[in-house]
Amino acid sequence: MGLFENEYDNKIEKDYKNVEQAIKEKKVTVSGLYDVINGKKKVSDVKKLTSKSDVKFNDKDRLKISKFGRDFVEHFLLEGDNN
Repeated sequence: MGLFENEYDNKIEKDYKNVEQAIKEKKVTVSGLYDVINGKKKVSDVKKLTSKSDVKFNDKDRLKISKFGRDFVEHFLLEGDNN
């Protein structure tokens, strides 16, 4: 247990899920376009891409104070001012 934690570890999993969702959405759209080319669907039936298909990564290598670090500061530093 450290006073700081890496923010990267918390956001990387969410970024992977966003990439997976974007790939699935693009796969459905490309499949629909393929069906239009083969005459199986009309263009109006193809699912359009949404903002979820644009992936922006939020993982950055930053440190933030952990819960243990907040409790440490509160206990030793802030309570020390009252004495």
